[in-house]
Amino acid sequence: MAPGEFYVYFLGKALNMLHYRAAYVCCSLLIVGALGCGASIASESTVNLAAVKPLQQTGEVSIDCSPEKEPLDLGDLVYATGIGVRAGSELTYDVSKRAGRFEAWAGIDPKVSAKRSGRFCVYADQDLVFDSGVINQTNKRGAQNPTRPIRVVIPLAGVKQLRLTFQCEDDKDKAGLCGGWGDAKFVPASAPEYTLGTYEGKTFAPTPPMGWNSWCRYGTGINEKLIKQIADAMVDSGMRDAGYVYLGLDDGWQPRGAKFDDKGYPLWNTKKFPSGIKALGDYLHGKGLKLGIYSRAGWVRGHETQFAVRFAEWGVDLVKYDFSNKQQQKATLDAIRAAGRPVVFSVCEWGRQRPWQWAPGFNAEMWRTTYDVKDKWTSTYDNNGGIGVLRSAHQNEALGPFVGPGHWNDMDMLQIGVDGFDYGHDRKKAGFDITPDEERFQMSLWSILASPLLAANDVTTMNDHTKSILLNKQVIAVNQDPLGVPGWRIKKMDKIEVWKRPLTGGDIAVVFVNLDDKPRAIDVTWAQLNVRGPREVTDLWEQRSLGKHDKLLKVETIPSHGVVFVRLSK
Repeated sequence: MAPGEFYVYFLGKALNMLHYRAAYVCCSLLIVGALGCGASIASESTVNLAAVKPLQQTGEVSIDCSPEKEPLDLGDLVYATGIGVRAGSELTYDVSKRAGRFEAWAGIDPKVSAKRSGRFCVYADQDLVFDSGVINQTNKRGAQNPTRPIRVVIPLAGVKQLRLTFQCEDDKDKAGLCGGWGDAKFVPASAPEYTLGTYEGKTFAPTPPMGWNSWCRYGTGINEKLIKQIADAMVDSGMRDAGYVYLGLDDGWQPRGAKFDDKGYPLWNTKKFPSGIKALGDYLHGKGLKLGIYSRAGWVRGHETQFAVRFAEWGVDLVKYDFSNKQQQKATLDAIRAAGRPVVFSVCEWGRQRPWQWAPGFNAEMWRTTYDVKDKWTSTYDNNGGIGVLRSAHQNEALGPFVGPGHWNDMDMLQIGVDGFDYGHDRKKAGFDITPDEERFQMSLWSILASPLLAANDVTTMNDHTKSILLNKQVIAVNQDPLGVPGWRIKKMDKIEVWKRPLTGGDIAVVFVNLDDKPRAIDVTWAQLNVRGPREVTDLWEQRSLGKHDKLLKVETIPSHGVVFVRLSK
């Protein structure tokens, strides 16, 4: 297969981040343009905030490190440049001669400020233009991942002064709360928002994989008859033709505890799958579908070659590899590649070892970035108890720089239409069951962020509402856009957000998000979108034209936890 393009999201920022540099070495990334130490390809006039003397400064401020004189860690991402601050800090800058934009990542240090909460704000003259809302940093002990930073993008045209604040939002000593403005800089108006490079290596997923997985709905209770019924329903319902081609057998296809023949090759559960996995794979392939299968370190360790050979013989097209560290992932993937069959490899270790740094270098196509997503709106922590769709979306924005055509952040399975029981638990009694508006939110954000789309519902009994979300061709087209640029927030004002994703041919996908508990109006300017001239606007969920707009786009009413998803065409 010809080498796929690799997307370098916000390359100017990535080049100034230690962990990005490591990722690029692993990925054999070829960058077009000058790549001097700490250089930005945007323009020579791009200026790091640390090099600019503020008009006014309040509170403790550190250059290119935390106030504790440690690396500027803002939650799973360590920035080589930026401003480290303690709560109570204010920084005011003269931007009267700047016409571009201010860019940064705002976040709290998880090591110093565990179980603390803070708030970042940006003021353009007297106007509040960015409000992070209250950020609660988790305690990164055991299975928990920290809260990751938030993107800040502020147009500077017409602004005289820019003021950055970081305040404590809990009742503890504010001096113990540390955060920062990672990779903060003033960028000229002509600077590109992203840069495409070339990834050297084969990929079997030029766009995010789409399919269905058995775990959320059936747990280990899968069998041959059920999977064939699911396959038939995927064809009859239109899911296959919409792009959902991978049908994944999660845990439950193997004998309990995993068993092997006398040569160390894996066996399957013959009571559940009497015809064998190869016969089932042949059935799926005959339907125009692809076979996915689940595995884990406890089964494969010491049998990597036998598993890989058997998977190739069975016609497996995707392997989800779970409960495994970095070394185990690589050993299993190497064996699968050596077996010769083109297989999409899905790393599943829940983001604990920052797989976005090393999985691309292993030539894996996708990697989980959080713990399991449940059909609930939000959650306080990212841990094995499962997280809500809102937290998953927010946890993935800062990971956009690591993905592109062939290599994807996996935000876990879609909870759309997942009802009834969740592998033995009553979902509603457990506080689950997201609303229809929250289901549209998940599909919209998974598409804006270019996550694989893996349905998890009972496709044999889908109602019209579930079909209207999962089978929306215009929304799917955003997710599958071949440019492969994941989106980011261009406007954040506490309970309202606007996300943008550049698309092939110069179109733009935009999602208006209302996080409030009441309906809200949301607008976005052309300056915030960084576009010029009139655009034809199409509402993707309502599937209707909103006419041509120029300079401003406003949505008068967005329901609580709801979205409006539009495409701006030239």
